[in-house]
Amino acid sequence: MKPVRALGGPTPGLSAYLAEEADGADWGGFRAHRRGGSYRELVDALADRQLTTALERELGVEPRVAREVEEVAEDIRRDLAESREARAGV
Repeated sequence: MKPVRALGGPTPGLSAYLAEEADGADWGGFRAHRRGGSYRELVDALADRQLTTALERELGVEPRVAREVEEVAEDIRRDLAESREARAGV
């Protein structure tokens, strides 16, 4: 199994939570931070990264395929974002 590539750094919500709760940070507190928004932001970022990794694994990472993988991943990301917004009533 190919590992998911690491994020480039913490998401903005995770950074904010850690700054606010420097000494008392815990998983439960993070999940509740900004009414779950910081947690959702992290999950979405990880899912986005995993999607790209999965597509690369299935389609290959040859240079000619790499651009197509990113285009397909972007389409899926856009569809997922629209679906989330519709569920949230935004």
